[in-house]
Amino acid sequence: MNGSILIVLAAVALGMWWFIARPQKKKQQTLQQAVQSASPGTEIITLGGIYGTVIENDPEETSIIIEIAEGVEMRIARRAIANVVPAHESPSADDDDADDDGEAADGEVVDATDYAEPVDTPTRTGSSG
Repeated sequence: MNGSILIVLAAVALGMWWFIARPQKKKQQTLQQAVQSASPGTEIITLGGIYGTVIENDPEETSIIIEIAEGVEMRIARRAIANVVPAHESPSADDDDADDDGEAADGEVVDATDYAEPVDTPTRTGSSG
């Protein structure tokens, strides 16, 4: 009976490794490769939730320089990078003028919020007590 319990425990341990640890390790290796190959202009997200654009990425350094706002650069540890954002086209890069779909031109403020109509609610009158 002890032999069958050991076999079951070994199978459970192998199953946990196969379904949990192995995919996590593959994900970590993929992120590590993406960070190593991130070229200037690549957008990243740090573990602290800061979005930044890679300015300098020397593979022999343990840190990377990112720009978090125009003219604001910071040096972060490579291990502090949570994700490399896939390259995507910015919708505001193509449109300089206002469109009919609620997008604003430079300096124009557009409020596209839909407000619900007010609802009359009965009020209670009387003593509370």
